Amino acid sequence: MSRHGQIRTLLAVREAREQVARGELSRRLVARDAAVVGLEDARVHLDRTSLPRSAAPEAFLAAVAARRTQVQQLFALRDQLALAEQQVIDANTAWRAADQSREATLKLVDRDRRERDEARERADARERDDRRVIRLGTRTSVSHDVIDFGLGV
Repeated sequence: MSRHGQIRTLLAVREAREQVARGELSRRLVARDAAVVGLEDARVHLDRTSLPRSAAPEAFLAAVAARRTQVQQLFALRDQLALAEQQVIDANTAWRAADQSREATLKLVDRDRRERDEARERADARERDDRRVIRLGTRTSVSHDVIDFGLGV
């Protein structure tokens, strides 16, 4: 495989990695947003429920147990949100690294293109020079033949 082909393959791989990382970041952002909504819903639900002011002891204890469960759920949701936020940070870091790698490869592709263009220009210039030398050489050898013939050599 030529250097150009290798660079193109590398670019394709790096672009694919960047797209995967971007997709993962998007999924993590959606999960974090869902965790935010879930936590807010749990807070609202906890705020709306209150302990009964006058009730039988069994009903009061049942309400206390239900509230304790809601508070535990709220703490679990808060932990889930913290985890989701860390996952967003990690996914963002991975995406940025993949994007920088892709950008660096794009610069490599551009440099390779310029080098190939310059090599093609040099080859074209050499070919033009060779044609000129051949034309000048043909003129010169014809001139020498005429001069040699005229001198009787």
